[in-house]
Amino acid sequence: MGHVGMIRLKIYTRFDTKDSIYFDICRDDSEDYKECSDELMPLFADEGCWTKLSADAKHFRYVISLLVKKEKHWAKAVTFGAMCLEAFIYDYAAHNFSDAYVKNYIDKLDLVSKWVIIPRLILGRDFPRDAKAFEYLVKLVKYRNELVHAKSAPLYQGDNDYEFFKSIRPRMKKEIERETYMRMRNLSPHEMVKEVLSALRRLEGEDDIATQWWQLEEVDDGFDDL
Repeated sequence: MGHVGMIRLKIYTRFDTKDSIYFDICRDDSEDYKECSDELMPLFADEGCWTKLSADAKHFRYVISLLVKKEKHWAKAVTFGAMCLEAFIYDYAAHNFSDAYVKNYIDKLDLVSKWVIIPRLILGRDFPRDAKAFEYLVKLVKYRNELVHAKSAPLYQGDNDYEFFKSIRPRMKKEIERETYMRMRNLSPHEMVKEVLSALRRLEGEDDIATQWWQLEEVDDGFDDL
């Protein structure tokens, strides 16, 4: 499917880069995640939503399927967004140093530390740790780690609805906090990735576009597979 006016991540001095692929997957699943989330919001805003879910089996199955779809898109958007930033910062360091140097001395750092240290080494300036880009980077890594190190919980055994919802309340609270954070800022994982990359571009300064070896380009031809 084409995306007229979409943003693509391009790297011109490295071979077999995965950054742009992960960037696109993050974008597509972020869009699908937001669609599912937007459809679910009015359903759960209804005070009688739990009564309706209990009384209508077809409606219940539909809502559950939508929740599952939303979480699948969220998982892909977050993991591929973090993978994009991980692949990109490696390429950024390797372009300016060498692959051997990065693998021997930098690659064992965690992702947030790489984004702090590598720009400092290359540009002599700090990545803005008091800006929203750094906040988004930290949040995205946190969300990725929660998915990668997922922990299940015991399934409540019994017929007491109150006890059931009490048992899942901590999980629901965490998800509601996440949804609130994203909605209040009109964010998606893809927007978070774009802001991190844009902050780095601003840190680099306004160079002649012909000398830029990586770019966030706007594509207007409607083709997203070229």
